[in-house]
Amino acid sequence: MSSRSRSRFSGRDRGFAVLAVFAVMAILISALAAETLRQSYRRQAETINLLSSIATTRATASCIERELSEVVRSGVLASMYGTGMLGENSERVEERIVSFLNARIEKGWSFSGFREISVHPADENSISLLWMPDGSLRVEASLRARILHISGVEVCGLRIEERVSPRFLRLARLARLAAEMLGSGAGEDEVENEMNLRYACELVRFEISGGQVTVWDLYGGQVILA
Repeated sequence: MSSRSRSRFSGRDRGFAVLAVFAVMAILISALAAETLRQSYRRQAETINLLSSIATTRATASCIERELSEVVRSGVLASMYGTGMLGENSERVEERIVSFLNARIEKGWSFSGFREISVHPADENSISLLWMPDGSLRVEASLRARILHISGVEVCGLRIEERVSPRFLRLARLARLAAEMLGSGAGEDEVENEMNLRYACELVRFEISGGQVTVWDLYGGQVILA
């Protein structure tokens, strides 16, 4: 074979080699692009899953807070009337409210997708009960709690703030009732004595003078209806 033929074949071989290199580079670049795209999709999916887990965990914590707030509201109402009927004092009201709240906490919660949901009972260091001038009760509680999602997202602590005024509304209703009795022609002394006798179990005291009805509440408030 002549040197010219060998030179021609060598040039063709070099061309094939260059094409092979370009082909390999194209394959590598395509593979790298595909892997980059897969990683991008994976990161996006992980971000979406994380955001979903955060939203779910927060929503669950809010759900528990709302439920406990409703327990407090119901407990205030039941405790006020129960204590009033038994002739007990405001300290007993507070004890009953805490008892209502802890009774629900002890039952616990169970939601799918969570590793742990634990709420510590309320005590004197975590709950505050404040009697307001209108006879209503303000309850604030910061409860130790742990709500752990299977993804690792965690909420620590629950906050309850509730102000309940059924006592105030009850006093207003009794004041209107006494005013209606006066309007029907009954005497002030008669209405005052009858109302004090009838509603003594609710720990209220009526004073009627000059057509004005004052209902005094043991818990610190008063309602006046002219």
